[in-house]
Amino acid sequence: MIQVSKPFIGAKEIRYVNAALEEGWISSTGRFIDEFEEKFARWLGVRHAVTCSSGTTALHLALLALGVGPGDEVIVPSLSFVATINAVIYTGATPILADVDPTTWGLSPDKVKRALTRRTKAVIVVHLYGLPADSRGLQDLIGPLGIHLVEDAAEGLGGWDGDAPVGTLGHIAIFSFYGNKVMSTGEGGMLVTGDADLANLARRYRGQGQDPHKRYFHDLVGYNYRLTNLQCALGVAQLERLDDELKKRADIFTWYTNLIRQAGLPVEIPIPRLGCIQAPWLFTILLDETNARRRDNLQSELAKLAIETRPSFFIAQDMPPYVNYPRRPANHPHAASLSKRGLSLPTHTSLVREDVERVVAGLASTLK
Repeated sequence: MIQVSKPFIGAKEIRYVNAALEEGWISSTGRFIDEFEEKFARWLGVRHAVTCSSGTTALHLALLALGVGPGDEVIVPSLSFVATINAVIYTGATPILADVDPTTWGLSPDKVKRALTRRTKAVIVVHLYGLPADSRGLQDLIGPLGIHLVEDAAEGLGGWDGDAPVGTLGHIAIFSFYGNKVMSTGEGGMLVTGDADLANLARRYRGQGQDPHKRYFHDLVGYNYRLTNLQCALGVAQLERLDDELKKRADIFTWYTNLIRQAGLPVEIPIPRLGCIQAPWLFTILLDETNARRRDNLQSELAKLAIETRPSFFIAQDMPPYVNYPRRPANHPHAASLSKRGLSLPTHTSLVREDVERVVAGLASTLK
């Protein structure tokens, strides 16, 4: 079976994790935690990085640090993994669902403008499947209004918006290191920001709200959202070869693009905005309407050829917990279309060109 995703664990990862084990620091204290945060911040070009137990907890911490709470509204795209909307709900704020741009697959200034009210406290822009959304345009729109821009870059590591890495254009951003991401700590995430006060507040919320100068004195209600030293050891090793990983994945994207175009398959390949570079997470195509209606059967047919695929996310309003949250406007045709038509293909650095050729040949044999 050619898997959709597969983490690469090499000798360095094993050596660093063993070092953490041998040193006895296996929980949320140890040298690899500071090293991971410092090296990640340096790699991305930001001042502060805060390790978290997942991308979801990082997003929750980001909203808490920004003061988001009951009575506030946070605009989110209706097409995203549920963690985006869930993090807003955790704070007691109201998520406002907005349609996405059909080109970037993310929020755009014109979509957000229609959803703004006097209660809007933040906007979460998601770089879906690694495609950079228009963070600059959103910042230009909401910055003068005192509204915070949060970048959900869980899938965007390695993406670029002009001369800026994805995750460096808002007030605060988060990344995910889940097992299927470009780099992984098993479970894990990172909050990044240029604001020292936001970073320090996020650290306090992450560690049960403990006063940093008075041990076991807690002056706010916090959470246990810490990442372990063991996981950070894995993260340091993964980070040290991240540039090579991104290059290999970019090659896989190029192979898919060229082979699909040569075969003339009835699918659409997303194209990043001018001047942007897509993060090479999962290579995701859009089926035409005929094949989209039989996507489940198409996946089953590919599975019989030992090719694993993955459908796009459901839109939030199609799932029971979120049907009653406000939608502005009421209909989201672009998000609905992308959700029904999206199909992710195997993307990981264990693939060789022959594997990609086999996937494209399988698609060709099953598409109508």
